Amino acid sequence: MLVTFIFVVTLWLFSLCVHEWSHAYVAYVGGDKSVKAKGYLSFNLFRYLDPVTSFIIPLVIVLLGGIGLPGAAVYINTSAIPKRIMRSAMSLAGPLSNALLAVLFALVLQLPSVSASILAPALALVVLLQVSATIINLLPVPGLDGFGVLEPYLPGAAQQFARLHGNKIILLVLFVLIVPSPLSRALFGSIYLVSAQLVDNANLIQQGWAEFRFWK
Repeated sequence: MLVTFIFVVTLWLFSLCVHEWSHAYVAYVGGDKSVKAKGYLSFNLFRYLDPVTSFIIPLVIVLLGGIGLPGAAVYINTSAIPKRIMRSAMSLAGPLSNALLAVLFALVLQLPSVSASILAPALALVVLLQVSATIINLLPVPGLDGFGVLEPYLPGAAQQFARLHGNKIILLVLFVLIVPSPLSRALFGSIYLVSAQLVDNANLIQQGWAEFRFWK
């Protein structure tokens, strides 16, 4: 259904704002005051979006039946954050916000008025997308937040390698995740398992996918 598509995309874009605002807020607390001047301490979606990397590529991946992966970005001056633990916390804040949103949306879905509505499958799908954004972003791969959590404690050579080759590595990882393989099946299996536990109805997630791809 078109209404499901619009509902899911709207909440997904909202989650982009929450994800990037979380990065920016922790960075601000940690010492990078430039994020305020850049307008990151707001929920203005256009402060974070790049038309290709923030919307088109992630949306295409979702349309292919893939993953919910935040594609927005905030540019943090990590040199202004002296404490390594705060730089790690800044990276962790994004996926943690997705985890909290997954739990929040799952709780809303338990409300009788919501669970009986036509948007219940859509909200179940949103939970799955938030879970996937959490788990995949926590992978310790350059370009993802999981690597950012570890990076402050890595040798300088490893950090330099990640800066030089991070974009290529993340594209390779996304390719591996999209192409069916034992690794991708195991990863997506864990995402569905966690999502089904939160939603308490795996069939509702499948229904959400079917309604989201209304053109089929």
